Amino acid sequence: MIVDNLLSRLDKVKKTGSSQWVACCPAHGSEGRKLAISEGDDGRILLKCWSRNCHPTEIVDSVGLTMPDLFPEHLRYKNQKPLPPSQRWIPRTVLAALYQEILVVQICADTILKMGSLTPNAIKRLTVASQRILNVVEEVTYD
Repeated sequence: MIVDNLLSRLDKVKKTGSSQWVACCPAHGSEGRKLAISEGDDGRILLKCWSRNCHPTEIVDSVGLTMPDLFPEHLRYKNQKPLPPSQRWIPRTVLAALYQEILVVQICADTILKMGSLTPNAIKRLTVASQRILNVVEEVTYD
């Protein structure tokens, strides 16, 4: 079972109900049982760190697993064609996110015009904005 593979990698596992457990969160080395684990009706594993709100990716990475390891084979969509962007994203949400990144680019451009340079933190943020914009362009570009 998928859940057994995960539980065998955790410390201080305790069953708390039908298809539910608690354990120490491996992402931050918690001594207390603050990680909630449950198995859904469809076989997927759900994780919630109540101590530091660790992201599930951090949790599975710390025990040598990946996110797909938390899902039964039939839910992994390995052999399906990728969905077109219009079915993955809500256009209004994408445009709002792009607008925020474009504002970052505009502020950085204005700062360079006025000050002649950017701080190291501003350069890092500009790089993130550029990459996010490029990712969207790549994602929505059709061959």
